[in-house]
Formats: sequence, structure tokens, C-alpha cells
Amino acid sequence: MQGYITRGRLQVAEQLDNFINEQALPGTGVDKDTFWQGAETLFEKFIPQNRALLEKREQLQRAIDDYHKAGNPVNGNEYTDFLKSIGYLVEQPSQVSAQTQNVDAEIATMAGAVIQSASERRVIVVDGFIASASRANQQRSLCT
Repeated sequence: MQGYITRGRLQVAEQLDNFINEQALPGTGVDKDTFWQGAETLFEKFIPQNRALLEKREQLQRAIDDYHKAGNPVNGNEYTDFLKSIGYLVEQPSQVSAQTQNVDAEIATMAGAVIQSASERRVIVVDGFIASASRANQQRSLCT
């Protein structure tokens, strides 16, 4: 069983603590005490919101489970209406705007990116399209 290290009021898995302190931080100019103090402050800020979101997820899952256990239909307008009624589906906003700042030039100027996913698949994002390829058999799929 892995051990934990106390960093301020945080209990950090020893493996994560070692990674941050020995591999991630060296060369960044950020010392470990400053990093862990900042992490603690960040977690304190978002823990209440995260707990509320987890509770909402639990409520949604309970409602969906109850719906299915009752033998209700799982396709068509009735199911969509149910998902909307519990807040699982919401109307798409009429306008969405997003801005970025402090983005690496390589990311900002390239039309695509290759991301190695945890499932041993390469994910390639190009102009809003996502293509993935399995390393094992090189099968490819494309979706928008």
C-alpha cells in the first residue's frame, strides 16, 4: 500500500509527491514548498464546488438508474424529455465565445495536435476533427 506525505494540510500520495518534486519541478524555477502551498490554496478554493458537482452527478445518476429500473423507454423523445427534465440535457447556448492567452506558439500556430491517450491510442485533432489510431493494429477512425 502506498504511503502519504503531509504537505501543509494536504495528504499527498508518495508517488505523486516524488514525481512533482523530482521530475516536474526541477528546471521550472518553482521550489517545492511554493508549489505545494499553491496547490493547497487552489484545492481549498475549488473543493466546495467540486463536492457540489459530485453530488449533482450522484443525483443525476440515481434519477437515471430509477428511470431504467422502472422499465421506461431508452430512446426517442420521451427519453430525451426525461433527461432534460432532470437537468442532464440542457439547451445549447445561442452564442459561445472562448479566448485564450499565454498559449505556446507551437500550439497556437498549428492546425492540429497529437495527443497520446492512456488507452494506447493516438488522438489527433485537426481543424475540429478527431482521428484516432490504435498502435496495436493501426485501425483508424474519424469523427467530428
